[in-house]
Amino acid sequence: MQIFWISGAVGKIKTVNLTLKTLGIGFCVFSLLLITLGSALQFFGFRMAIEYDPAIARSLGNLHTAVELENLHALYEVKLNEVNAQISANRVKIKQLEVLNQQLALSATPAVIRKDKSISPGLGGRFEPIEQIKSASPLALFSHAHGDIKLLNQQLDRAVTGSSRFVNWLKSKPIGIPLQGSLSLASGFGSRTDPFTFKPSFHAGLDFDAVTGTPFFATASGRVIEAGWQQGYGNQILIDHGDGFNTRYAHAERVYVKQGTNVEQGTVLGAIGSTGMSTGPHLHYEVIHNGSKKDPLVFMNIQSSARN
Repeated sequence: MQIFWISGAVGKIKTVNLTLKTLGIGFCVFSLLLITLGSALQFFGFRMAIEYDPAIARSLGNLHTAVELENLHALYEVKLNEVNAQISANRVKIKQLEVLNQQLALSATPAVIRKDKSISPGLGGRFEPIEQIKSASPLALFSHAHGDIKLLNQQLDRAVTGSSRFVNWLKSKPIGIPLQGSLSLASGFGSRTDPFTFKPSFHAGLDFDAVTGTPFFATASGRVIEAGWQQGYGNQILIDHGDGFNTRYAHAERVYVKQGTNVEQGTVLGAIGSTGMSTGPHLHYEVIHNGSKKDPLVFMNIQSSARN
């Protein structure tokens, strides 16, 4: 069989000879293309059906139940692994929050009211109607849970950052005590009889009795701005804690830090002695705020800060 057609402006005649062999080859190629297209549509359609509604996948036909279950299991396992990874990350951050909360409880809560402190449970989460959750497919629930956990993870990051900043700020305030163990207060803050003139005088700090050589500690983090001899105080250390707070430690036998040194709360600063105007070994401790000397006992959390 021949097919004739006229092509071009000059009317050139072209012919094509169709034989049974040519028709057979064309039919086979066309059939192969149809089969390939059908298989591709079925495969991708099945994958999409699994993703959005497994029931549709089962209705597609031409698939064995074992294959369905294997594909579903693989997809569910991937989703579960994603959720579990987020849960593990959240657990780490929750543990960090617990440690920070313990530090806050020890540093900020006075011992006399600590036992009465009420702790409210932390509640939260995005509102979801029950009907929507019930009607969702398993994979949609996985995706929904994964998104919620990621959101919670971001919230935990902000909470950890905020709590850490607050703890660091709190540790820069003179809430600790300068000595370990039990304290022996020889002289308090305020009016007293001067030990040298025996006349009424004002005592600008606290005097703690201790054996010569006993170490004393920074009551807050900060920067050493003075370290050495000063008239009356003997060997003394003055620390700047920011926000207008300074602390002074006087009459030391030895000083272990230098001017310009950054110290943390609990850093050993020196050893107790009896230098300067002193009647015996003790530590003179002052808290200064905006240039005014304050009663250190107002800031000190004696029980929580003591080092046993």
